[in-house]
Amino acid sequence: MVGIAYSSTNHLDSMLESMSHLSWHVKDKCKNVNAGIVRLPILDKFIYETDQFTVLVDGYIYNVSLEEIVHKYNSEGQIALQTLEGEFTLLFFDKIQNLVYVVNDPFGLRRCYYSINSGELLVSTETKAIWSVLEPSIDESTVYSMLRFRRVFSDKTLFVNVRRLMPGSIIRYEQQRKKIEITTYYKYTYTPKESDEVEIAKKAVLLFKNALDKRITGNKRTAFALSGGLDSRAMTTLAKDKKITAFTYGSGADPDSIIGQKIARKIGIKHELITFDCREQAIADLVEFASYLTEGLTTVAYCFQLYVFARLHRNVDEYFWTFELDDTLGGNLLGQVYDVTDYQRYSSIELMLRRSIFTVDECERLFNFQFDIRTLLEEHYSHVSRSDVMAEFESAQLLDLLQRGITGHFIARNFVEERIPTFDKELIAHIASIPLRLKREHYIYNIFLKYIDPDLAQVKSATTGLSVDSSRLEKFLVRNKARFEKIKQVYLKTDSQEKNYFDVDIAMRAKPWIKKYQDHVLNSQIVKKYINTEFAEELLIRHLQKKAENGTKLFAILTVALALNIFSNKFSEKPMCLLNNLGK
Repeated sequence: MVGIAYSSTNHLDSMLESMSHLSWHVKDKCKNVNAGIVRLPILDKFIYETDQFTVLVDGYIYNVSLEEIVHKYNSEGQIALQTLEGEFTLLFFDKIQNLVYVVNDPFGLRRCYYSINSGELLVSTETKAIWSVLEPSIDESTVYSMLRFRRVFSDKTLFVNVRRLMPGSIIRYEQQRKKIEITTYYKYTYTPKESDEVEIAKKAVLLFKNALDKRITGNKRTAFALSGGLDSRAMTTLAKDKKITAFTYGSGADPDSIIGQKIARKIGIKHELITFDCREQAIADLVEFASYLTEGLTTVAYCFQLYVFARLHRNVDEYFWTFELDDTLGGNLLGQVYDVTDYQRYSSIELMLRRSIFTVDECERLFNFQFDIRTLLEEHYSHVSRSDVMAEFESAQLLDLLQRGITGHFIARNFVEERIPTFDKELIAHIASIPLRLKREHYIYNIFLKYIDPDLAQVKSATTGLSVDSSRLEKFLVRNKARFEKIKQVYLKTDSQEKNYFDVDIAMRAKPWIKKYQDHVLNSQIVKKYINTEFAEELLIRHLQKKAENGTKLFAILTVALALNIFSNKFSEKPMCLLNNLGK
């Protein structure tokens, strides 16, 4: 899927054209409303229209068909659009009422962007479609927060006039009156119920399996990513009767590769090892960070995943992968559970500031503009508290650090790392119902694993990441240099050729990466508008002279510079040229 676009004025053609990346992409327009979709040439149905209603979806809805949505809307109204399950952005048009609804899934898996200009609404699943109509104006606070924390907060994007629709939200637009309302319809709440550990675990297994069944349908050949972790093994074990296959990506000598192959043999399913060079993955990671900031270049953002799928596609129609926590619900899950007190907000901000890539003094020299970052973070927390939407990953995780006592936390944390069953409202609601009095979350999780596979329950909880307490987590988040060095040593010992580990400090002293830095940072006119390139050059010189280990800082600057260059006038026509050159 590429994306959908909606315009209350006649800009649809230019928006769709901007998202048509390949010659074989298909552009479809709706008959009753100024909306359309750019899609792959596949048979799945993404538009359904009657004389009165139009339904357009980017992604997949699991619990109803597009036609059923219309019938439900006739009887239930807007509520019908708030009960959908899946990963999607949906546009619904009521011709008689002259109403447009834009809905995203409860967990924001399919991103959606919008811009309001003089009462007119522009909506797209890629930001580039919106700035094919409007002149993009870069938000300096986004550049600032991205460089300091490698994250964009709240609903902000790189652009002042473009916002991201937050998870579980709905836009209601009255075309005639040009009236726009944006509300959050899905709220994760903590609702404890009395039960015992065994019943909790049994029901969790049942809901876990039901969630899998919803997503593995038809005769598609499906592959599961299988690592050395308990969760991917639990998921693969539950689905083994569906004649799935598995794969692991790694160097071949790393623990995930070895354990993944052993588990596949034991379960009795076919397994494939996808090997990669860590330097290639480093480039992929750099591009992903850049496209995370620029928003909407989803094809680029998942280039490494697409690379893996290209290796699998001869024998596989679809595959399921464990995404990183910041790519999925992750730490966001518990961001809504608590009433955030002033102390907790203050403590979280303090931890966030300590985790910054650049010091305060460096920020004053690096940026050609100034921000009160504490105020920026306060605004973010106010936004989270006011609208009751899911927080960004770091914020929620830091809040989470302060409140480790909630039972079910560890179970939730493990479930949310798995893309397939996680985003199932019944499963999430069940996890939220675990009562406070049940403090033995390790025990509950152990029972859960036992009911899936007795062998899983024999693995000590320490190997699952469940035994991490507050002080250790804080050390991981804030003072992780020692841990980083230990991991580095392990990886270097694992592979004598050092292909299994990418050292950013070593890389940023190599000629290819120095040239990338010079081309995309020091010699870029658009970068000079936001970043003091003299100081950026000073950081590079000190790094090359080994007076400082500035690799992480240089890499962060290069990431943001890439994003700025992609969206500068020079690359607005063909942003892929820059990415291709980077890859070379």
